[in-house]
Amino acid sequence: CGAPGSVSGGNGSWDVSGGTTYTSVAVPLSCSPGYDEVPSSATVTCTSAGTWSADPTNSATGQCQIQTCAGLSNPAAGSWSCPSGTDVGDTCTLSCNTGYSANGATSTSCMAGPAWDGNEGTG
Repeated sequence: CGAPGSVSGGNGSWDVSGGTTYTSVAVPLSCSPGYDEVPSSATVTCTSAGTWSADPTNSATGQCQIQTCAGLSNPAAGSWSCPSGTDVGDTCTLSCNTGYSANGATSTSCMAGPAWDGNEGTG
């Protein structure tokens, strides 16, 4: 079958370590850290006709989607602002109401997992 081609959207690859011939095992999708396989456990297989069982470059076959952290709870005397969103790599900042100061960090970043980096301060 040859190389299966690029994963739709990038951020991953087809793991051909098991081979790319008709007698090979199914070729799984392997995503970069911070990305999830969609659908989960996506695979393609080389058929007896020498073609892939599904188009490996088609997003319906498999793609790697960025992970998203859960929303942050606002403290009683402040609020979190996430202007870029809550995907892996995004940073949120804490603003305190007038007369209040932060207890802890005033910014936190979404990390692979997904999970916040643990620096969520309170107002």
